[in-house]
Amino acid sequence: MKRVAFLWVFIAACADRKTPNITPESPSVGPSAITSNSSAVSPMATRVWDDALGPLVVTPAIDGSQTLAFVRDTAAGTEVVVDLFSHDERTATGTLQIGPAIGGCNWLRQTRLLSGPKTESPTVWSLALAPGTATALGVTAVADLAPKDSSALIVRINKLVSALPDDSTSAPFRGLPVTVRDAWQVQLPGGTTVIAAIATRALNVESNPRADVVTLLAESEGTAKSTASWRTVFTRRDAGPEETVSGADLLAALVLADGRPIFVFVRETDRGPHIEFVERQSPGDWRLRWTTTSLPCVR
Repeated sequence: MKRVAFLWVFIAACADRKTPNITPESPSVGPSAITSNSSAVSPMATRVWDDALGPLVVTPAIDGSQTLAFVRDTAAGTEVVVDLFSHDERTATGTLQIGPAIGGCNWLRQTRLLSGPKTESPTVWSLALAPGTATALGVTAVADLAPKDSSALIVRINKLVSALPDDSTSAPFRGLPVTVRDAWQVQLPGGTTVIAAIATRALNVESNPRADVVTLLAESEGTAKSTASWRTVFTRRDAGPEETVSGADLLAALVLADGRPIFVFVRETDRGPHIEFVERQSPGDWRLRWTTTSLPCVR
């Protein structure tokens, strides 16, 4: 498991800028142009805030002392109690101090963890929400599986990625080897197993190396064994310069209060981290429910 709590430093940037929608093969592609597409988006994704997520969404910075909060109520109190989530199925409780706005953007606040569980080691967490907003699901990283199971999972993901239809984003990478950068396995209530994976393909052009990064969710149909049938239920592609296309990391897998499973990803961009909530609306139907880019001055 990646320790997301110690993974990145936030770059404060709240200007309302848009990423050029240019495909990798276009002659007008600049050094920082990135093309993205997603397989399914819920109508909720365009709302300024999703109330089912509670009044705030928090994720930690690289040193564990400074955290970043996206807040619904820009006049919220200075100290709040939160549930702390990680890849563990257990949830901890902590107190956060909500600080000043970042870059004049009141939806985005400097935040600090004042207190957490009393342990000898620092609290490892990747996401904080208001108490009662969600319950945690256990996440198993591919590195934590037995070697045979790990190898089978990598082979399975390669087949799923290779079977995806090509579009204007992926066409330049057709036929190139697939590398699984990260993969996780989660068992949903009811027994369905879901794979979340980040896979890459590289176009090694010396003057302009480029990468195609796929975020993929797949469900098992039947058991979670290697002989089970699997179907891809959600994909997102990001393509662009190799040094700027990083894909996503899985912060947590949750079940919201309404009973729907949801996977929470963080995506680092040149405008800072964006958090995405991908929800299972029904078997085989996963959609982007909401993203912090819906907030004014955070895009």
